[in-house]
Amino acid sequence: MNTITVKNQLSLAQGQRMIKECQDSGKTTAEWCAENGITRWKYYYWLKKVREAACEHMMSGGSQLPSALQEALVFAELKQPNCHIKDAVITVRMEGIEIEIRNGADGAVIAHTLQALKSIC
Repeated sequence: MNTITVKNQLSLAQGQRMIKECQDSGKTTAEWCAENGITRWKYYYWLKKVREAACEHMMSGGSQLPSALQEALVFAELKQPNCHIKDAVITVRMEGIEIEIRNGADGAVIAHTLQALKSIC
């Protein structure tokens, strides 16, 4: 492992800690950043880097994310009313993940789902 790789890993670990602290604070990102003297640009830069690292790890065949990456990521389950499989309008399949958006899905659910996919791919 060379010094550049070590430096990048240390920087990523620092970004992960920052994201986790913000998420654990119970405050909005804007509030937490203001209180900690961090620009929101810097916060979102590191959030993107952490997500990219998680995607690269998963795409390279890693079965489990390192705990530091797991702690920095937040996933939310969006509940939909019970529907039959045949009601699915959109199905997205990626590396062991399947997302179905059904007829009658709320526009906000669709928007959030697409935004989440965009941010990790």
